[in-house]
This record gives sequence, C-alpha cells and structure tokens, in this order.
Amino acid sequence: MEVEEKNSKKINKEEGEEFDFNNNNNKINECNNTCNGKSNNIECCNNNMQNNFNNNNQLCINNFNNFHNMNILENYKSIKQEFRIHQPIGLSNMGATDYMNSSLQCLCNIEKLVNYFKYNKKIEDYIQSKGNSTLTYSFKYLIENLWQSPNNKYILPNYNNKNINNKYFSPYDFKKKIARMDPLFEGVLANDPKDLVNFIIMKLHEELNEIKKNPDLSNNCQEINRTNHDMVLQYFLQNFDQKNKSIISDLFYGISVDSTQCSKCKQIKYYFQSDFFLIFPLEKIRKFKIQKLINSINQNIKDMNPLPFQQNKLNNIQSIYIDDCFQYYEKTEFFTGENAIYCNRCLGPFDSYYTTKLYYGPEILIIILNREREIEFNVKLEFTERVNLSQYFQMKNFSNIYNLIGVITHFGKSRSSDHFIASAKSPIDGIWYIYDDAIVSKVDNFKKQIVDYGSPYILFYQKEK
Repeated sequence: MEVEEKNSKKINKEEGEEFDFNNNNNKINECNNTCNGKSNNIECCNNNMQNNFNNNNQLCINNFNNFHNMNILENYKSIKQEFRIHQPIGLSNMGATDYMNSSLQCLCNIEKLVNYFKYNKKIEDYIQSKGNSTLTYSFKYLIENLWQSPNNKYILPNYNNKNINNKYFSPYDFKKKIARMDPLFEGVLANDPKDLVNFIIMKLHEELNEIKKNPDLSNNCQEINRTNHDMVLQYFLQNFDQKNKSIISDLFYGISVDSTQCSKCKQIKYYFQSDFFLIFPLEKIRKFKIQKLINSINQNIKDMNPLPFQQNKLNNIQSIYIDDCFQYYEKTEFFTGENAIYCNRCLGPFDSYYTTKLYYGPEILIIILNREREIEFNVKLEFTERVNLSQYFQMKNFSNIYNLIGVITHFGKSRSSDHFIASAKSPIDGIWYIYDDAIVSKVDNFKKQIVDYGSPYILFYQKEK
C-alpha cells in the first residue's frame, strides 16, 4: 500500500479547497463500536464514515441538477432521426496513430456528444466566431465525416470481404491540430490513448465552457470553512456551477469525496472534487483481492491454520471483477508516522483514517485499467455490458446503473508500443463493432471478441435512463 503517494495525491490538491470542521456544531460521529484499544481499526472507522455519508444523501437535488447544466437535454436533432442504419467508418493509420484512432472511435460513438457537435447551433456559432484553429472545429469536422452519407468524397474504398466494412476516412486534420496544440502528439511516435482522451476532454471543455471568467469565491470559502458536511457539498456544487458550463462538464464530470478522520479527536474533514476518470491499478487490486480472501479464511477457521496451502493457491489468482476494482478504490487506509495528517483541532499531525467515496456518477463513466509493468498484463478483468454501481455511489437519487458503450483494447507488453483497437456499441442499432484503424467488423461474440480479446485498457460506460 503506497500511503505516501495517495496522501500526496488526495490531500495536496492543486484546485480543491480544504474544508475545516473546527467548530462546536460539527457532526462528529463518534465510533459506536469497540475498537479493542487499537487505533487503526479500519473496519470500525470505515463503518463510521459510511454511516455519516448515508445520512446526507437527500441533499439539494436542485443543486445536483445545476451541477449538470442540462445542455444535453436541449431539444435538437438526433442521429437516430437521420440514420436508420449505421454504416461505421474506419480511420486510416498515419504511422502509429492507432492510439488516436481507437480513442476517437469510442468518443464518436457517444450519442449525446455526437448529437451536440452535429446538430447544435452553439457549435456552429462558436466555429464562426473562432474560425478553424480550434479543436472544436476539428472534432466537428471529424464527426461530420464519421456520421454522413457513404457517398462523401472524403471516404475512400478499402476492399475487404463482405463481412468487413469497406469505408474509411483519414483524420489528418485532427492529427495535425493536436500536434500543434500539444508537443506530446507531434510526429508519428506511439502514444497512450489515456493521454489523448484526457487532452480532448479538457481542451473541448476549455473552448466550449460558457463561463470564461471564474468568479472570486474566496470570501465564500472563508465563510463555509467551518460548516457541516451538507454545507460543504452545497458550496462545492455552487462553486462548480459558477465555473463550468459545457457539454463536456454535463457528460463527463462526476463527484467524489475524500474524508479524513483524526484518530484522536474523531474530527472528520471532507474534500469534494469533480472527476472524469477512474483509474484502477489492476495488479494492486489483484493483491488486494487475495489479501481479503486470506483474511476471510483466517477469520472463519480458528482450529487449524490452512494458510500456507491456501495462500500459495490464492497467489495464482489472475482474474478480478469490476466489483473488486470499486472495493479497492473505496478502501479505508490508516496514515501514521511520517504520513500522519495534520489535524487543526489537535494542532498537529496525528494518525488518521483516509477514505475515498464516489458520490455522484457522471453521464459517461470512463475507467482506466492501469497496467504499467509486464506482469500486470497477465491480470484479467471480467466485466459485463451492464453493471449496477448503486452500492458505490453515495448519491442515491439518480440512476447508478451503467451500460458499456466502448472499449479500447491493447495488444502487447508495454503501454507506449504495440497496437490499440476500439470496440464500440452503435447508438443506432445497438450492434458492437471492432474498429482496427481502417478496418471495421461486426462483433459476433461479446465475451470472446471484447472481454477476452487482448488487454482491455479503457472502458466507456453510459448511465442508464
């Protein structure tokens, strides 16, 4: 467990505010369970924090509606009205650009994103005012060519057998644009799809954000520092709403909350932030799962010690499930020694419990399955097309059921080499297609051709209505 890394990542945020709960009206939830004299009883503390979260789920539904500004619900044309049959189009490889092609195919099969760029007048107005130098222009141009009549002059024939689509398009303009905007994407060297997806989301939000000047909220921050959980959340939502208003924030941003609890005074402090990626380190999750199984064996069997045999057997486990990933993400950690967290009530660093919870799920949930070393490519994730995440998202007033709509799959033993392909579910006919650069083919067996094929790297889930 890399305590120092997580401590630094979560506590020292670049953009988040630290909220101080040092007053007499705090909702300090004293632990009702007996900790048996142990200061690091994580299970006991985790139940304490969980109860505190669950007691605040009915907060300010209107504020959550404001958090997503509802651009996605505007009444404009849909691709489902224009296209009765989906004729998927490939993207030609211009020299190690498979990372880009796979990323673009997944993004360009998100129905609400395509509708917005293809039919919303705001995009036309923005391009007229800013010209063709923006990423918005290039992204719209790309969508127009991927979602158009097959007779368009830019689509070139690619002669294959009848089971494979014979149309593709060259994303030369898009590649040229991102290379000009970020040197990471210059030349023809291989890159990571995660970096490109991150760049596209951030850049489009920056360009399309209707709020160009952030308001000064420093006075409000000072005023809210000493309030309870509910008011901290309200402040975060209002703060976010005053800084972000775009189709990107509507679709991709969710909310997570970190909490720290001082082991001495039991004070709980909250840190809310918006996220559009969930990163799951698969090898750590595999070890986490094995340790949980070992702990379960030791707890249930008191008379004998089968641990050596069982541990050798468990260490060979290579498969994990999506639930294992979320349980790892939300585990409670105990920070002590040089990693102790400063407590403003006790006036010093003290041993503390640290927990991350997913609070509100975005419309489009992007999951990164992190594999950095060769051994991690042996870890297999079992996932399904439909997943219920209600037990993990603390906000219960909205749907937390998600459907898989896209997968970026990696082939090879390193992140910056080898080959990436995309699998995407058509928003028109619900058919899965594999996009291997210029070649597009139908998926006949989801598990065989997507779940068990190569190393799935990025998953795109869409919230169910």
